[in-house]
Amino acid sequence: MKNLKFCLLTSFYNVEQYIDDCINSVINQTYKNWIWIVSDDGSTDNTKQKLLNYCHSNPNIIYYNQSYKAELVKDINKFVPVECDYFMIMDSDDKILIHCLDVYNKILNDHEKDNIVFASCEASWIFNNQRCYPSLLYMNTIIDSIEEKTNKGCNIWGNLRAIKNIKNFKFLGLDVIDQQNFYEYLDDYVFFIQTQIHGNCLNIKRNLYDFTRRLDSVSSMNKIKEDRHKLTYECVKNFIAENKFIGRSVKTWEKDLFDDSNSLLMSGFNFNQNSKTINLFTNSNLDYKNLFSLYYDKDLKINDLNNDFEYYIVNACFYTLDELIKIFSFVKTKKTLELCIYFNTNYTNFTEEELSSIMHTYLNPSFFWSSHACFRYYIFSNL
Repeated sequence: MKNLKFCLLTSFYNVEQYIDDCINSVINQTYKNWIWIVSDDGSTDNTKQKLLNYCHSNPNIIYYNQSYKAELVKDINKFVPVECDYFMIMDSDDKILIHCLDVYNKILNDHEKDNIVFASCEASWIFNNQRCYPSLLYMNTIIDSIEEKTNKGCNIWGNLRAIKNIKNFKFLGLDVIDQQNFYEYLDDYVFFIQTQIHGNCLNIKRNLYDFTRRLDSVSSMNKIKEDRHKLTYECVKNFIAENKFIGRSVKTWEKDLFDDSNSLLMSGFNFNQNSKTINLFTNSNLDYKNLFSLYYDKDLKINDLNNDFEYYIVNACFYTLDELIKIFSFVKTKKTLELCIYFNTNYTNFTEEELSSIMHTYLNPSFFWSSHACFRYYIFSNL
C-alpha cells in the first residue's frame, strides 16, 4: 500500500476559540504523511499569533503570508507541492477525526485503479458545541444514470474534499470573480464539477469530519448575492458546455448495505480515538467486505451472539418486533457503552410507537431519541 501524501490548505479568520481544536485534530492524526499550508485572512483577534506559534513548533505546518484575501484557495497551484498526491481544503473552525487521513489513504489505495480525482467523507455537524449525528442519504449518490446524454458527470457530495493534484488544475471562473467578493462564490460546487473532466468521484461512507455551524462564520455572514449566484452557475454552465465529463460515482458500499452503513454512522464509536469492539445486528446475508474495509481500524462483527462488545448496533429494518425483542433482551444483559438503534420507516412493518413500547419494556427506560432524515438512535451505558 502506498503512503499517499496529503496537502491540507486552510485560511484562518477570527477563530481564536476554535483554532486549538482544529490544529490539534490534524497534528494528532494517526497518519503522518501530510503537510499543511496555513494563512491568516486578516484576523482582528489573536488568531494569527496562535497560528504562528503552532507553525514554529510543527515543521509540517507551513505559514504563508497572503497578498490578498483567500489567495490560498484562489491560486492552489501556487501552494500544493508537486510531490503531494491529493490536496484538501479544510475550514478553520472544523476538526478531522483522529483516523481520518489513515482511512483516506487506505480507501484511495483500495480504489487505485478507479482513477479517483475527487474523494470526500461523511461528517457530523456541531451546533453550540453539541454533535449532531450525520445521515447517509443514498440519493445524494446517483450512479452513472444519464450522464452519457447530459454530459454533466456524476452527482456525489461530502465533506473534506480531497482533490487529486492534477497538473495545471485551475480554479474555474476565478478570472471573473473579484477578490473582495470571493466568499460569495460557490467554490465547493465549482470544485465538484471541475474535477469530473479528469476522473471519478468517491464518497467514504464513514464519519471522519466535524463540521462546525456558527452564526458568526464567514459563510453565514456573507450571504450569496443573487448576481453572484447567477455568475457562478453561468461559469459552470459554460464549463459543462465546453468540456467532456468522464466522472463516475465509485461506491465504497453497495446499495443493499445502505441501512447497515447508516446504522454504523449513527453510533458514538465513530468519535472514539481508540479501537473498539462493535457488533452489528442486521437481518441480511450480504457480503460485508466493502463495509468492513471502511472500519478496518475497528473490531467489527456481524450478528455475534457469543462474545461481549463495547458497542451494539441494531439495524431494525427487516426485523419483526418479536425478533427485536430477542435482540434487546440479549443486549440488556451485556455491559456495553452504547446501544444504537437505526429505524427506517420505509422498511419496517411496525411504527415508531410500537418500537418505543418494546424498548420501554425490554431495555433501560432511560433512552434518548433523535430524528434526522430516516433514523432514530438510542443510547445507554451499562459501564
